[in-house]
Amino acid sequence: MNEQPTFMKLKEALPEHIILAQVAFSAFMTAQGYATRNLFNRKVADFVVLDKAFNIVAIVELDDSSHKGKEDLDAERDALIQEAGFKVIRYKRTPELAQIHSDFNIASSSLAQVSIEPDLTNTKLVADAIIIERDDPCVQPTQHIDEVKLNS
Repeated sequence: MNEQPTFMKLKEALPEHIILAQVAFSAFMTAQGYATRNLFNRKVADFVVLDKAFNIVAIVELDDSSHKGKEDLDAERDALIQEAGFKVIRYKRTPELAQIHSDFNIASSSLAQVSIEPDLTNTKLVADAIIIERDDPCVQPTQHIDEVKLNS
């Protein structure tokens, strides 16, 4: 399964969250003994969803055709993640926005409406820009641009 569409859908559905892809279990789990650590040592989560404070909200796993016949292994992974205190959400295909909102207990009305139209009220005209050439005698190589005093 291509994970890119799911990543994009998660970003769209959860604009107030941080979405990380292909995260090693060892990045969010730890263990005292080698035997326990070996249970997750080389495992990777498809997605980790964080809140703005970088707390883990959920681990999202995709179950494509390669997972057929491996349901027991998936259940063991889920149990391991849940035992560490994290929520696991599994999708068989790229989820719809409504499904993600439901799984993350987000009411559609609580989502901020994002406009893709540019806000031109706070935009300055290009004619207001100042271009300083490299060989400008007013600019010394050690000066920062904000230190240069331009003659009007």
